[in-house]
Amino acid sequence: MALVHNAIINGYNSIYQQAPSVKPTDYPDFIGYSLAWHAMVTGHHDSEEEILFPSLEAATGTQGLMNGDKAEHAAFHDGMANFKTYLTTCAAAPGSFRATNLHHVMDTFGPTLHQHLLHEPAKLASLAKYPIDIRALSEKTAKYSMDRTSSVNLLPMLWFNLDLEFEDGKWKDFPPVSAPVRWVMVNVLGWWRAGWWRFGSCGADGRRVRLLALREEYASG
Repeated sequence: MALVHNAIINGYNSIYQQAPSVKPTDYPDFIGYSLAWHAMVTGHHDSEEEILFPSLEAATGTQGLMNGDKAEHAAFHDGMANFKTYLTTCAAAPGSFRATNLHHVMDTFGPTLHQHLLHEPAKLASLAKYPIDIRALSEKTAKYSMDRTSSVNLLPMLWFNLDLEFEDGKWKDFPPVSAPVRWVMVNVLGWWRAGWWRFGSCGADGRRVRLLALREEYASG
């Protein structure tokens, strides 16, 4: 959970920080990247509300246990919707994109989203006293999200913001997939729409990189 939340935060920051420096010729790719981030976040939270939260309440026998987390989701729902609406409009007319407009929208939900992403893992950790197979539940939750979100966009978006050096590389083998599957995820799915993923906060090796639009060679190229 914390790893996915870290990727969401990295993605948010990569969009916010690069927006003012993206070249007009790259607006379509940057808009596509940003919309893929939105799909990842909404897919993640929808899967929590449909699978994770009800399962936790059933396992603990505590109805309403996750109501606070649902309320946190609701607090940034409208801002996220406005984010998608603005970028979808820009996708139809890339020349209309303005970083100041995007920042205005992101400022309306960014702090609330960030607070939620930091709070929720601690809430889940507090449930360790209950006999919950959290691994199986996490896999079921992830499958729900994967089945309803384009893997062509979701997996690269996650990978290019995951940061395998997070917590001193403790999670370098995440996600728990075979080497061939990982290769496909990075080299095949990462190749498709590669123009989007170059705006990610991590490279193909999962290590943090300097954001593309902030590099000196990008500005002068």
